[in-house]
Amino acid sequence: MKKLKSIILPVLLVLILGIQLYAYFNGTINYAIFVVVFALTPAAIQGLYPNLSDKEYFKYFKWLMIVLAIITLVLVGIREM
Repeated sequence: MKKLKSIILPVLLVLILGIQLYAYFNGTINYAIFVVVFALTPAAIQGLYPNLSDKEYFKYFKWLMIVLAIITLVLVGIREM
């Protein structure tokens, strides 16, 4: 069960990206979904590889993904206004 629990989030994120890729080719895309993907990617990686959480580069990656999520959220908010 523990192995299945660590795989669920990465599989769902890949599914979300696949659906958004399909939507892109159909001409409709929801950019706010990328905020969710950017924000949850570090948690998905940490679930698959728990030993990475101690690495310094993973901490930088986590902050980079949070910053990308915030920037995307602001840009989507401005675009929707």
